Amino acid sequence: MKPKNQVRILGLLAIAPFSAALCWASMSAGLPPVKTAGPVTFLSGGGNRAQDASTSIVPASINIEEDKAQLASDRGSLRRDESQLKADIQTLKADTAEGRMVAVSPDAAQVNQDRMAVAGERTAIASDKPGSLQWKADESGLKRDRNALLADEAKLESDKASGRLSAESADSESVYLDRQAIADEQQDISADIARLASDRNK
Repeated sequence: MKPKNQVRILGLLAIAPFSAALCWASMSAGLPPVKTAGPVTFLSGGGNRAQDASTSIVPASINIEEDKAQLASDRGSLRRDESQLKADIQTLKADTAEGRMVAVSPDAAQVNQDRMAVAGERTAIASDKPGSLQWKADESGLKRDRNALLADEAKLESDKASGRLSAESADSESVYLDRQAIADEQQDISADIARLASDRNK
């Protein structure tokens, strides 16, 4: 057993007879039972030091300082997210102007590929001999490519309406995520301000 625990047990044993005698004397005199002050912890340093376990309360000033620190941190994060959003918007505009693939969504890229396939089949058919086996094969290929184009165009429109990321380019997705991060930080800041006001009123 640790020395500190031994001191606690000896302290409790020492006051137990006194507490019992006090209660017995009160009851004999017709008085209500004497209530003790609550759990007492005797410290291992000796002397008269005793600590009530129910009195450990965090000062309000500490909570207020913590609230201020959290608010400052969240405001810093918000400024960084806003700067990132501005940078990503500029990247999106530049990539779109230059026709880079990072500015094209997966759905849109598939539609572009389908259109190129249709154009290739038409070019091939134009050089085929009408009625030949090659002409018939290219006609069948053109039909498949047209059907694929129609399906992918419909998927692109559906994904745009549903807000799916497959309808967004990599650049657009970055912008979207930046805006989501800003919205989250703004909610955190509102909660920080409310918590700070509550702690100040305590």
